[in-house]
Amino acid sequence: MKNLRRLRPAPAAAAAAVAVVATLALGGTAVASLTGNGDETLFGFLMDDDQSLLDGVEMEDEEELTDDWIAGKETSGLAAGTIDYAREQLGKPYGWGEEGPMSFDCSGLMQKAFAAAGVDIPRVTYEQWRAGERVAAGEERPGDLVFMRMQKRGPGHVGLVTGPGQMIHAPAKGDVVREASYGGRTDVVGFVRVTQMDGKVSE
Repeated sequence: MKNLRRLRPAPAAAAAAVAVVATLALGGTAVASLTGNGDETLFGFLMDDDQSLLDGVEMEDEEELTDDWIAGKETSGLAAGTIDYAREQLGKPYGWGEEGPMSFDCSGLMQKAFAAAGVDIPRVTYEQWRAGERVAAGEERPGDLVFMRMQKRGPGHVGLVTGPGQMIHAPAKGDVVREASYGGRTDVVGFVRVTQMDGKVSE
């Protein structure tokens, strides 16, 4: 018989006793919940052998989210090539007007990443904004360009989508090429998908 570990009961949860026992009788697992101050307000029983059911849930859910998101998006050879190149540049310093190989600015990194995959795109950010198909927020996929900081001529910053809410970009002077989140940014203005057509951008 499995050992049962009893969690400290709270008076407010007494009415749930029958439900807890019924859950266990059916082979389920009942656990305690916490109030805002950390006190257990419900009670239950957790079978020692079932503790593994709860271990690592948060990490697994996060990994599944990323895997499911990527699996649900069509990632072309072009996208894979651009992302591979961008990842090889991680840690290299930002340099305004630079196109590599030792340093990059944001649009220079994007141009070189697509060139490595066999496609030419414009050099500067506001021209890259017009160099492909606009994609609605939530429909972006790995290999798309994500644009930020709208200015008079167009967006002032660009990154390469690598996963859900994630991008590789060359941020600013004093920083390095790195992977970062765009999901929480308030200055994202849109996404562009570059498609390949005879080695040139399909506009």
